[in-house]
Amino acid sequence: MDELVYGLKLIDKKTETSDTSTLVFEIGEELVDQFKYTAGQFVTLHLMIKGELVKRSYSLSSAPYENAFNITIKKIPGGKASGFLVEDLEIGKIVPMTPPAGLFTYTSKKINTNNITLIAAGSGITPLYSIIKTAVLDEKKIHLIYCNRNEDNVIFDQEIKALVEAGKLKLTSIFSQPSSAWEGLRGRANQETLKNICKEEDPTNTHYFMCGPTGLMDATLSALLSLNVDKKQIHKEDFNPAIYDQVESEDNESVFIGDLAQKSAPGSQITVVLNDETFTLDIDNEKTILENLIENDKNPPYSCMDGACMACMAKITDGLVSQDDPGILTEESIADKEILTCKAKLASQTAKIDYDNLF
Repeated sequence: MDELVYGLKLIDKKTETSDTSTLVFEIGEELVDQFKYTAGQFVTLHLMIKGELVKRSYSLSSAPYENAFNITIKKIPGGKASGFLVEDLEIGKIVPMTPPAGLFTYTSKKINTNNITLIAAGSGITPLYSIIKTAVLDEKKIHLIYCNRNEDNVIFDQEIKALVEAGKLKLTSIFSQPSSAWEGLRGRANQETLKNICKEEDPTNTHYFMCGPTGLMDATLSALLSLNVDKKQIHKEDFNPAIYDQVESEDNESVFIGDLAQKSAPGSQITVVLNDETFTLDIDNEKTILENLIENDKNPPYSCMDGACMACMAKITDGLVSQDDPGILTEESIADKEILTCKAKLASQTAKIDYDNLF
């Protein structure tokens, strides 16, 4: 199944840190509708690097109201895509990419509390910076917990400080290897540290957004649950492009997700909850669940089609599916019965999947 891919012109590159750049793209009038986005979403770039097609997903760092379309990229040592984008991509080049996608989003309608706390590490700030700028307009009470190696590696440092000085944002910085002049928190953010910071606010009346390494997000989740925060108030971005630069040559193992007791010769029928509708569909088991939905004009969400983003994610509530490639799924998401429908195929007689009630 072909993806919808459009070419956007790179019109500027801004240096954020020694290894991080923001790429600024121009949206032609004919693509305005296709490239509307919500704070927190990402795009998947289709890059031709030394004769090889490389696909990578990157979050938007601009906010929808800014009339801008920016992605911010940290160069990963040995990273094929990130190195090319930060060092070699020239202004004026056309970059193919998919329209914005992703469920890790902020809108004033979605977030019904006045307080939001954001937890980021390194380049995990990218989608959160878009969310912060959007939430400022909604006059939310915003607290950013930002973890970095040292003071020289802070992406959007001056912009964040300006928001703090303007009284729009509370900032808690944690540096693992700070200079001797640093008087704030040191070391890595663990569960106890995060719990102590978060309990200063009203945890039961706050929505939390986090993006960063798995260890940080696991520690944050444990801290929040210990404070009796409802899981519906916790939002996390799982995809991490750096991972795919580093492990793209490794073999992935197939996984089964759902009820293993129902494992059998695959059937040909699934029930789907999608866009406030529940329907049962006869499917072709040689194709993925996503391909079947697209071919039946059910308008499912998707972007990269490669298991490298979470746009097509759903939850299996009955039955079993198999994925030859686990893609971005973590052990936690598999335990929660989350699947990537672009990779999932039926592995039981029937199954039920739910797009609408993931969190």
